[in-house]
Amino acid sequence: MDACTLQTGSFVGMGAVVMDGVLVETGAMIAAGALVTPGKVVRTGQLWAGRPAQFMRALTEADYGTFRYTVREYVGLGQRYRADHLIPHGFQWVGLVRSQARRMHMRLGEAQFLQLGWR
Repeated sequence: MDACTLQTGSFVGMGAVVMDGVLVETGAMIAAGALVTPGKVVRTGQLWAGRPAQFMRALTEADYGTFRYTVREYVGLGQRYRADHLIPHGFQWVGLVRSQARRMHMRLGEAQFLQLGWR
């Protein structure tokens, strides 16, 4: 996604490419793997899919229910991954798994390890 506008509550599937100047309105969906070419407007309530993407159908209430469920699941998975695999370093996240952090802790010692901002 580059130089496009995704309004709050829009949904872009994994692997989709959204090009310059595209507007995806609140409540609109771009399917996984779709290629939305420059300048397109994906309106509220529309599903776009394909390469290049085009309007496929109107979204239903069941679709919106699935979106809400999917978003909650992805957020939960992301939080669990972050808790299990990442440790903080200042304002950035360093991708060290906890076993690597424990080895570093043993090598550096408690004071230096904590001074780096790792726990």
